Amino acid sequence: MGKGWGRRRVLIAAVIAAIIVVPAALVITQQRAASASTILSILDGSASIARGGATFAAAADGDVVNAGDRVQTADRSHAVVTFFDGSTLEIEPATTVQIEEAQVAASGAIAIRISQTIGRTWASVQKLVRADSKFELRSPTLTAIVRGTGFITEVLADGTSTVQTTDGTVQVSAQGQSVLVGAGQSTSAQPNAPPTTPVPSPRSPNLLRFGMHSPAYLAVVDPFGRACGVVLPGPTVVRQIPGCLASSPGTYPQLVDVSGAAAGTYQVVVVSIAPGGAFDATASAVDGFGNLSFNYVASGSGEPGAKFRSMIDVSVGSNGALSANGLGPLTVVDHLPVKFVTAPKPLSPTDAPGSPQLTPLPGLGFAVGTNTPVAPLPSATSSLPVAPTVSITPVPTVVVPTATLSAPTLPPTQLPTVVPTVIPTAPPTPTPTLAPTPTPTLAPTATPTPTAAPSPPTLSGGTAAPGATLPVLGTNWPAGAAITITWPDGSLVGTADVQTNAQFATLIRVPQGAIPGQTYRITATGGGQTASADVTVAVVYKPTFTLLNTFAPRSTASVPFTGSGWPPSSDYSLLFDGRPIAGGGVTSTTGTFQGSFAVPANTTPGTHTVTATSAGYSVSASLTTQ
Repeated sequence: MGKGWGRRRVLIAAVIAAIIVVPAALVITQQRAASASTILSILDGSASIARGGATFAAAADGDVVNAGDRVQTADRSHAVVTFFDGSTLEIEPATTVQIEEAQVAASGAIAIRISQTIGRTWASVQKLVRADSKFELRSPTLTAIVRGTGFITEVLADGTSTVQTTDGTVQVSAQGQSVLVGAGQSTSAQPNAPPTTPVPSPRSPNLLRFGMHSPAYLAVVDPFGRACGVVLPGPTVVRQIPGCLASSPGTYPQLVDVSGAAAGTYQVVVVSIAPGGAFDATASAVDGFGNLSFNYVASGSGEPGAKFRSMIDVSVGSNGALSANGLGPLTVVDHLPVKFVTAPKPLSPTDAPGSPQLTPLPGLGFAVGTNTPVAPLPSATSSLPVAPTVSITPVPTVVVPTATLSAPTLPPTQLPTVVPTVIPTAPPTPTPTLAPTPTPTLAPTATPTPTAAPSPPTLSGGTAAPGATLPVLGTNWPAGAAITITWPDGSLVGTADVQTNAQFATLIRVPQGAIPGQTYRITATGGGQTASADVTVAVVYKPTFTLLNTFAPRSTASVPFTGSGWPPSSDYSLLFDGRPIAGGGVTSTTGTFQGSFAVPANTTPGTHTVTATSAGYSVSASLTTQ
């Protein structure tokens, strides 16, 4: 009896242990699965997912994307795929990608591989510390391999692909050849062709900078719902806006740069952190030549954890320069309009991509690591009142119809003559005279409601360099129509299919022979409709920099140089092994320069690099000293 009870107690204990251990194992497994998940966030519009070999079906915000799944965005839609290590892939409208691989090995090695068949994406990749980790993006014509950087990939319908690096370095391979694409450079690969030699990317027509000058976290949400900056929990650095740069958490002032900013409303979101108190948020902009466009400041104060939001409406001029009428007041909110997925571990300052790339703006006395007060322009105020210029004035014309309706004096003139004469029949007489009076005057006011005529089809244009791609949009087209887009000479530059919402989005390629500075008229045709738009061909410079020394110079010796093909009338500077040296100047009206510089003192014998930079372009030359 005692032995049997003892055995039963052991069995019961084993069952209890199993009940406790199995759920714990399930929890651990679920946690590991969650940490290795790839999540889709829909920022605006809609997106679809094709699971494995299935057809595309509508996706929901927060869907898990597995290896082998394809993701497709609709027209005018934006989405973000967040990988388990915190790397993100922002997906532009009418783009299709496939997650071929997304896993972390038991050793900790990360493997992420993406296939992009058409459209435009922006990848913000966390630094990969293990040599056996990889992040690859493949298109029909090239493969891009990175270990922590930000880059844009565009793929046309024929497979021609372009990679543009924002920060870091991207290795691009095609047809057995590879090139390294540094920050501010781009390369392309056409079908069955190697990648082109990296060249400087076209200069951005503007730069929009937001700053936080106090212990608080700042993020910016653009008109398409994409965010860039530092958010909680974490703190987490999010970089969903293509090409944006954000300072690391703990760096003051914290800065967010958005180059090539689009028109629309930008939301500035702030979370106060310890010890709390007053803070200043700034919004500034420069044009493509570095001229200050505006600089506004909004002030706030709050306890740690308090959330604030401000807005600024930005317009874009014909030359790309930005304008705004002020940064709105900071108001307290319960939730921040930022969609993001928290990485398994908080991002350390050394892991935050983009922070080393921020540079001072002209006319502003602050940069990363400094906290000099920012003086607003005369048109800005340090703390905007609660929308004094947004007060709605009453519309005076609403009162006018009311006054005209009460003008007729017919009833009073008839009453004296009717009442004394026929007293018994007085009730029926006023009734027909009073009732019809207002009716005929009110009826005509509701009738002028003409049926709205169908809006004509539209086509957007823009600016792009010869051989570059340009996104174009069309609205009010017949659903399902096949659209062809042609250059003025009749050559085909793009195609598209109109979606059910009567819109299409596609990429066209500007012909290589297009003349820089000229404006061309493109035409879209389909479904019996036609629309045109202007495309301006951007000027792309191909600068050269040549050292004219005939022998290996010694330290402090003078070295002559010359340059051509640079932006005209622009300041240029020289770098010796990455350090500024004297010898710069201004390019001529034809984009040339010449001069000489002295080899820095104490330069060791060997090979050195001399670099000329101007207006976003840079060219290096090798110099051997003795």
